[in-house]
Amino acid sequence: MNAAVSLLSPSTLALEAAFLAVAWRLQLSPSQHRTCEEHYQALARHVDRSSSPLEGKVREVYPSGSFAIRAVILASVSQESHDFDAVLELDVRTDADPEVVLDTLYKAIRGEPGSRYYDNTERNSRCVSVTYADGVTLDLMPVARTPDGLARAAVLFHHRAAEPGRAEERLHKPVNPWGFANHFNEHVPDDPAFARRAELLREELRRMRVADYRPKFEDKAETQPVLPSVPVEHKPPRVIVLQLLKRFRDCRYRRHDHRGFKRPPSVVLAALALEVEKRTLTLDEELLVVTRHVLDTLREADREGRLLDVRNPVHRFDRFTDRWPSDL
Repeated sequence: MNAAVSLLSPSTLALEAAFLAVAWRLQLSPSQHRTCEEHYQALARHVDRSSSPLEGKVREVYPSGSFAIRAVILASVSQESHDFDAVLELDVRTDADPEVVLDTLYKAIRGEPGSRYYDNTERNSRCVSVTYADGVTLDLMPVARTPDGLARAAVLFHHRAAEPGRAEERLHKPVNPWGFANHFNEHVPDDPAFARRAELLREELRRMRVADYRPKFEDKAETQPVLPSVPVEHKPPRVIVLQLLKRFRDCRYRRHDHRGFKRPPSVVLAALALEVEKRTLTLDEELLVVTRHVLDTLREADREGRLLDVRNPVHRFDRFTDRWPSDL
């Protein structure tokens, strides 16, 4: 057996293979990845088009969230849909009225009746979403860069209209999604030994023609490019663990079995996963130590009677848990 697997027992290899088999099914294919980038590039151009209410106001557009750290997964494996988050840096004051900023972005994207985005655009409290015919949802979050601050530090604009039993919400929140993504990518190392084991497993599955095995990576103003499509075997184990945790969360927080509770944000899971310093030998070990850290962090906050407080490690004013959990 190859040196990449010679130190591991058959049962350990089998367990790692089981998790890898799940991870492979969660990945976007290269064609899905390309389509998503095309949506992103086209929407960025559309917002800054001639006659747009934001013409000349767009400084930069860049991916954020899971796409920026290579941890995106299919939100629905059966329908093969997924979400894409992007940041829209606007040339506006950091104290601009959040309602005006979000309404203006909504108008800029929606356009006139009959335009391609008119019937599939939704204005949310912190972003504007476009849902495409293929099920992909692209969230565009407007921010204003903080002058003379940390690179890419900014404020986002939050506004929610008053509703029965809930007052109007209007605020500016410090953020730095660019900084967090770079920090995450720099501090999550590749594992050549794991990569080789994953490649050997893929070759074995291909040779055996395992039923239902789909090697997806063999399928058919300034806008920053999306990170290229990366096959599972070339991703750090920590990123795959994060994908598995997100998938479990998505299944667990379906409304029919979790009473409609709000899901823990992906960025909270990513930040907690980043705190684990221990380096492990196999994917299942990695999943175990990260999961234990998440649970220990939640239990510690619960014992102390306080809400979980997770911050952006490169911009401590950026609190990832400002909306979740909302109460004990």
